[in-house]
Parts: sequence; C-alpha cells; structure tokens
Amino acid sequence: MENYKIIYADELSNLYKAEVVNGLNGNAFQKVGLGKDNGSASFVILDEEGNFLAGMQGYNFYGCFNIDILFVKDSEQNKGFGGILIKKAEEIALVRKCKFLTVNTMSFEARPFYEKHGFKLEFIRNGFEGGASMYYLRKEV
Repeated sequence: MENYKIIYADELSNLYKAEVVNGLNGNAFQKVGLGKDNGSASFVILDEEGNFLAGMQGYNFYGCFNIDILFVKDSEQNKGFGGILIKKAEEIALVRKCKFLTVNTMSFEARPFYEKHGFKLEFIRNGFEGGASMYYLRKEV
C-alpha cells in the first residue's frame, strides 16, 4: 500500500462518483440482493428564455427515493414550482417502485413546505452551528 495518491476535490468527478455508486450498488446486490435498480434523477425548471427558476436532484435506493437537494429561486417562490418538483419526484418514485420518499431540511429552511406536500417528520438531529437542527421527513408513495 505504498504506491497510491490521494486527490482532493470539492466534489467527486462523474467518473469517480460512478465508481463509488457502482461499487456500493454491486456490493449491496451481492450481499442482500438490493441495489440493482438504484439511480439518480434530476429536474430543472427554466423560463422561456432558458433562465433557471428551480431544480431538484434525488436518487432512489432500496425502495426509497431521496430528494437530495431542492431549490427554488427566491423571486420564484410561492408560484408552485416547488410543488411541481415534488410531484415529479413522486412520479419517478412510483415508476421505480419506491415505497416512500425522504428529504431533510434545516430548521431555518422548508419544513412547512414539505409538510404541506404530505411529508411527516421522522426525526430531528440537533447540534448544528448556530443552534440549527436538521429535520428528516418521509412520505409514503
């Protein structure tokens, strides 16, 4: 183990991310038969000129679709774009035979928004800087 190098980056490149994801999925499939159909999904909402309004990235794994990130520009909030993205996540979760969706949000962010769209609080993790907490929510499909 003497001849190796460590590469730092703010994020994994697509090449290395694919290696990590494929390795984890392959490992889970070999051990317990899970992970064969895991995958990512993203949706972006643009205006007529192609300007970004809102977007979401998520992934399904082992019967769960997790909304990893969801953002609506401040100027576009309360126009229904967040709800559209939630609906798209639900649709892809059904197609991929997921049993539930998950999302997490900080105490100063969007818990009421997710609850309005049917998510229920599962648990809270405290101890973040500034006294913030992370809310973990779940919605059955």
